[in-house]
Amino acid sequence: MDERFKQVLELFAQPAFLVENGVVCWHNSAAHALLADGTPLEAFLEGDGALFALWDRSGVLRLPLLLSGEEYDAAVRSTQYGDLFVAARRTA
Repeated sequence: MDERFKQVLELFAQPAFLVENGVVCWHNSAAHALLADGTPLEAFLEGDGALFALWDRSGVLRLPLLLSGEEYDAAVRSTQYGDLFVAARRTA
């Protein structure tokens, strides 16, 4: 992965991570306590695996995630390095 791309994602205050072939392949420091590289995507999708599977990788997909027992909303965009997830804690 491009080092500059990683540096930009490290600046995000929100958890950000890349998924390739259904597995987390990289995450920024904000996501460090929430997931690990190698975590399968199904581990944190809240029953929206079918929605993710149907996504044609155009535009931005929004879906809920469960990270370390906490609810998050994520925006997902396809990149040349994998699917980029940027998550924000769900507010009541």
